Amino acid sequence: MKAHLTTLVCCCITAITAVAHAEPRMNPSPEDASEVIDTSSDIHEHDGFYLSMRLGPGYSKLRSSGLTASGQAVDFGLSIGGAITDNLVLFGETNMLRTKDPTVTLHGTEAKLEDSAISVFGYGVGVAYYFMPLNAYVAASAVLSHGELETPVSAAESETGYGGLLRAGWEAWVSQDWGLGVCAQFQMSSMKDSIDDVNWSSKAASIALSATYN
Repeated sequence: MKAHLTTLVCCCITAITAVAHAEPRMNPSPEDASEVIDTSSDIHEHDGFYLSMRLGPGYSKLRSSGLTASGQAVDFGLSIGGAITDNLVLFGETNMLRTKDPTVTLHGTEAKLEDSAISVFGYGVGVAYYFMPLNAYVAASAVLSHGELETPVSAAESETGYGGLLRAGWEAWVSQDWGLGVCAQFQMSSMKDSIDDVNWSSKAASIALSATYN
């Protein structure tokens, strides 16, 4: 009976020792915990598909052969593309700048064109770079431009010209892939009139709200 009791006690001691040695392995080491935390920092990155939309107020000025038309404008932009490396995005872009009821100056005479509008459209390609983890960015685009002038009695338009856009902004993450923020944009373009041998030149600055998926 003693032999069996001794054997039983030895087995119990061995089992308790084994459990005691195994318990520390159930808790992750500080190194393992840091690795788990580090992986969560990869949630907000600029990679893969890219979609950006912008809308906001601005101010534009159009010049053509002694005529200057200027006023408050609405600026809308849409960019679609993808990241070519971390935080560097290549995209195609369309942009529309519309000035309602512009103030026109012709040979020193100034007047407001009621029920009139000037529109400048741009289509092109650009690149954007994001400074992480701040999520601020700069972008530049080269575009083909087209201008239109509409009045109650007549209309005019330009041939396709060329232009460029510069943009800088910041966005806050509102989900894993969506960011909302604000940006400032400057754009300029040069176009030739579709009928007369004169050039249109357009400059505009705007501040817009932006929404980006990436």
